[in-house]
Amino acid sequence: MMTLWPLPGAIPSSEEKPAFDKGPFDFIFSSHCLEHIAAWEDELRKWEAHLKPGGTMFLYLPHPAMRKWRPGGEWCGSWHKWSPEPLALVKWLNENTSMSVLKYDPHPDMYWSFWIAATK
Repeated sequence: MMTLWPLPGAIPSSEEKPAFDKGPFDFIFSSHCLEHIAAWEDELRKWEAHLKPGGTMFLYLPHPAMRKWRPGGEWCGSWHKWSPEPLALVKWLNENTSMSVLKYDPHPDMYWSFWIAATK
């Protein structure tokens, strides 16, 4: 049985199937991905480079207050390479990229995650 991609016009990407050759993009959405990448700064710069001017990047990440999300935690073991701190990541984006953070919520949501929206 074939499952249809739920977002018409969107291009899914992964390490196994990168989609950056189809960019630049109006929107990049990342949900619980960045914490799996040790060189997250390089990865964010790569994503930024594939975002159109005026484009938006939306990051959804595990909140560090949830110990189970942390590297070495009982849920993720070695799968998570780092534990993003919301305000430190907002500051890093503003100081190290050409993007401006539009909105963010540094508090854990009902899934113990937080989000950041930035525009290029």
